[in-house]
Amino acid sequence: MLLLVFLVIAVPYKFWLAHIYNFLVINKDFPKPDAILVEGWVSDRQIQYVVSLYQRWPDMLIVMVGPKILQLSDFYPAQTWAEARKIQLIGRGIPEEDVIPVVQERSGTRNEALASLNVISQHNVKVLLIITAPHHLRRSYQTYRRIYKSKDIEVFCSAYPVGSFQANNWWKSHDGVSAVWNEYMKLLYYFVKGYL
Repeated sequence: MLLLVFLVIAVPYKFWLAHIYNFLVINKDFPKPDAILVEGWVSDRQIQYVVSLYQRWPDMLIVMVGPKILQLSDFYPAQTWAEARKIQLIGRGIPEEDVIPVVQERSGTRNEALASLNVISQHNVKVLLIITAPHHLRRSYQTYRRIYKSKDIEVFCSAYPVGSFQANNWWKSHDGVSAVWNEYMKLLYYFVKGYL
């Protein structure tokens, strides 16, 4: 017990804060995927990362998942985030036939996984790579793995680059604290509901 108290006091708080973030981040090598699935929100970094993966493996399918655009929808050339992303990818040179938008009725990681399951299955995908934010990797991986297990699809996750916060500084910004706190609350909720 005394050793535990000593470690808590002696080890700098940045060590513990970094580990709080790093628990959410799953760093695993992944094989060449048959398809990649891009989760729910549009970000230029995310799109650029998807383009770089496609350039590396040009024969894979890209599945874009997203709900309807509810706010400021008149400013977008599409009615859903999935379709808006497809337009972005085509504009960056990805062939239209390689990008499949999947519209989900309700937002959320589990709903994205459920909405995309049939599309992924119909294309005989055996290895799927989920693209998401670093702090969202653990919940995405566990959720998709559980849902896709029934179709014998191997799931891997990869994070697109995030510039605003990382393990060594997430507690220094509102966005970082909010994202990490929210992810832990959602992870707890998914655990209690049996989604993981």
